[in-house]
Amino acid sequence: MHDIQLNTATSIMVRMIDAIDHVSGKTGLTLTVAVSKNGGGFVATSPVVTERGLGWYNIDLAASDCDTLGELVVMAQALGADPGINCLYVVEYLSASISEVAICNMALARCGVTLFIESVGEASQQANVCNLFYVPVRDRVLQAWPWPFARRYARLQELGSPPSCWRYRYHYPSDCLKVRRLVPDGERGRGAGAPVPFEIGEAEASAARAILTDLELAEAEYTARITDVALFPASFTSALAWALAAEIAIPLTTDMNRAQLAQRMYAQALLEAGADALNEERTGDGPESDFIRARR
Repeated sequence: MHDIQLNTATSIMVRMIDAIDHVSGKTGLTLTVAVSKNGGGFVATSPVVTERGLGWYNIDLAASDCDTLGELVVMAQALGADPGINCLYVVEYLSASISEVAICNMALARCGVTLFIESVGEASQQANVCNLFYVPVRDRVLQAWPWPFARRYARLQELGSPPSCWRYRYHYPSDCLKVRRLVPDGERGRGAGAPVPFEIGEAEASAARAILTDLELAEAEYTARITDVALFPASFTSALAWALAAEIAIPLTTDMNRAQLAQRMYAQALLEAGADALNEERTGDGPESDFIRARR
């Protein structure tokens, strides 16, 4: 669940699942959409619906669909598919900025804790528990998807002698959380093509990580550790808050049911955030020519 602003049009994504196997995304559907405002009954509405592929559909809600404060449940239905449901929360004003404190307080609220924090450094149980889990949970959510906002490229620096089964050993980028793929130097803008085999090993003279591969002059595409929350898209922030709620629920409430609910909501929020990321994805600049690289 994420916040949207009162009387403001918004777009959401739903995934329609095959009603027979309850797993596969269902394509080529004509959706009917209804909304429930703040606990009321479902009322049919007529938003613009655009199919995005793999069972995902974009629904453009009008401002009139978002004219009631509180929970807004959007239900999409179609022949041969399970209902697709997205839960939103309509607020009068959206915060202009986000912070680690705000993410922690979202997580606290989602696991039923009503005492919020004002600083991650304050001497409270809530702050201590949030501090314990925030960084590892943030990094785990970053690793969970090839987020465009966290995508980085690096020309890899060669390190010492590789083991006998590989031709090259490269330095592991210091801000890297997960290597997504390797490409020949200067070819980052081309299609994925055949994947380049690699594995993560150790540097020759230390316990630091290294990238082992047979590719000469390799360049890595990877997910970086992003600490600036201002770079987080709203859907990623919501997924992160649910993931954090799943971890802090038991230490703060001893309620396994709350933790399990938060984990399920995180899984759903992660899919929605990933779909948003794919929807916003765009092709980058073409590969650099030898002439351009030589002028550097």
